[in-house]
Amino acid sequence: MNLHLISKRWLFFICLVSQLVHGLEVTVENKKNTKMPLALVTIKPVTKELKKVSRIVGQDLEAAGQFKVDLSHSSPLKNKKEITKLALQSKALAIYLLSPDADTIEWRLYNTFSGDMVAGKLVKREGRSIDFWAHVIADQIWPLLTSELGSFASVIVACKRGAQKRNHKKYSHLFAFWPVANGTTPQPVVQGERINFAPRWHPSRAQLFYSQHSPFNISLMSVLPGGKPRTIMSFDGQNMTPAVSKKGRVVISLSNRADAHLYEYQFDPKSKSGRFVLLTTGVGQYISPSFNGEDNIVFCYINKMGRPRIGMLNLKDKSISWISKGHGVSPCVSADNSKLAYSTRVDRLLQLYCYDFKTGEQRQVTFDDGHKDECSWSPCGNYLVYSSEKGVNSRIGCLHLPTKSTRFLTPVDEHWSFPAWSPVFEHNIPFMR
Repeated sequence: MNLHLISKRWLFFICLVSQLVHGLEVTVENKKNTKMPLALVTIKPVTKELKKVSRIVGQDLEAAGQFKVDLSHSSPLKNKKEITKLALQSKALAIYLLSPDADTIEWRLYNTFSGDMVAGKLVKREGRSIDFWAHVIADQIWPLLTSELGSFASVIVACKRGAQKRNHKKYSHLFAFWPVANGTTPQPVVQGERINFAPRWHPSRAQLFYSQHSPFNISLMSVLPGGKPRTIMSFDGQNMTPAVSKKGRVVISLSNRADAHLYEYQFDPKSKSGRFVLLTTGVGQYISPSFNGEDNIVFCYINKMGRPRIGMLNLKDKSISWISKGHGVSPCVSADNSKLAYSTRVDRLLQLYCYDFKTGEQRQVTFDDGHKDECSWSPCGNYLVYSSEKGVNSRIGCLHLPTKSTRFLTPVDEHWSFPAWSPVFEHNIPFMR
C-alpha cells in the first residue's frame, strides 16, 4: 500500500471540499476504500446521554460507507484555531455536539479550513428515546453532507421465522428494528403461534397491516403501537395486505379458489358502509399491489402457467401496461413515485431491478449470491431493504443505491423476510422502546 499516494489523493480531495464547503455542496465519490474523514466532537461536560447520542450519530453517518467518523471530546471552544487544526488531520468538516441542558442537544457543522460554522440547530428531546433523538439529529445533518434526504428516524419491520421446541410447529413473528444496526435488540411487534407475514405501513400514520395464516384462510390484520392486533378482513381464501395511497385510496388482492383479483375498497360516508369494486378480470392471480400516485396500481400478475410479470393498472380507464419484459415479482414503488423496484431471475438467482417511471429505463442493482425478494424503499428513496436467501437461512440486506454498498441488518444464521420500511417520524417512533 503506497501511503504517499493515498495522502496525496486526500490532499487533493480536501482542497476540493474546501472550495465547495461554504455552499456545502459536498460530494463523496464512490471509490472503493475511499471514505471522507469527519470529526464528531462532544463538548464537555459529556453526559452519558450525550455520549450515546454521539455514538449513534456517528454510526448513522458511517452506515453507507461514505464517511469515516472520528469521535472525540473537547472543552468548550475558545477560538477558531481549535477548529482549524482539524484540517491538518485531513478532516474538512467537523460536527460539534453540546448539551446546554438535560433535554437539549445542539449540533454545529464547521468548515475546518476557515473555522466558520456552516449550520447548526438546537434539538429538544421532547420525550424521545435516546436512540430516536440521535437518529433525528443524524437526519438533520445528513442532507448537508450528501445532498440526500435521511431516513434514520424511521423503522423497519420484518418477519422472523422460528419453531416451537415441543412440537416443531413453525411460526413467523414480526419485529421492528432501526435502519442502522447500533447494538439494539429487535423489538417484538406481533408474536403468537401463527405465521404472520407481508407487513405494510400506512403511508401517513403509524399503522401496520400484515397477513396471517389461520386454519381456514389468510386473514388481513392490523396493529397500532401499544395496541393489540385486530382482524381487518377474513373472507374465504386469501386476504392479502393492501396498498394505501397518500390520499387514502385502498386496493387489495382477494382470492377464492384458483384466481386472485384486485379490488378497490370504497367507503360511503352517508350510508356508513363500504364495498369492494372489482378492478381486474380473467384467469390468473393479481397480487402485490403498490400505488404509483393516486390513479395507477403496480402489481404482479401470475398467469395460469405460473409465470409472473410486473404490470401497471390505470384506475381511470382500467387499461394495463406491462413493465417487466419477462419474469418479475414483488414490485414496490418509491415514496416519491419516481421509481419501481422488483425481483427478476438472472442466471437462476432472483436479483433486484429498478425501473424509472419517467424514462422507462431499467437497470440491475444487485449482483451477489442469494435470492433477493420482497424489497422495500426507504422514505428518502436512496436505500432498498430486501430479503437475501441462501439455503435455509435468509437475511435482511440494505442497499445504498448512490454508492452501491450493501450492509446486512440481521444475523447470518436466522431466517428473516418481508422487510417493510416505515415513513420518517418526528415525535414518536412506533414499536421501538
